[in-house]
Amino acid sequence: PKKVDLEARRQLIASAAVSSIAAHGLDGAKLSRIARAAGVTTGAVTHYFEDKDEVLLAALDEVRRRLIEQLADIDDRPVIDQLADALPLDAESLDEWRVWVAFWGRAAFVPALARVHR
Repeated sequence: PKKVDLEARRQLIASAAVSSIAAHGLDGAKLSRIARAAGVTTGAVTHYFEDKDEVLLAALDEVRRRLIEQLADIDDRPVIDQLADALPLDAESLDEWRVWVAFWGRAAFVPALARVHR
């Protein structure tokens, strides 16, 4: 049997979910679209994630991880300059911000999402 890095596969699917949410919104982020974007089957997605909500949570966590990594380089520049570094200035960061904003409304009502979003 082929050995698969489970965490790498989960991160691949989470990244595909980020792209799908950014392009189609939360409601349009269908498992079939996410699977297609990740280059896997829908069955593979459900193998690595219990349900769609878990995939969406992984996408939010992926965006959180990316944003924290981006903001990790705190320096002595004025805060406004550091905040400007976090603005969506390219396609990837624009997708991340779209996902973050998409989750604001849902995070207000789903405790698991609220914890990650906070």
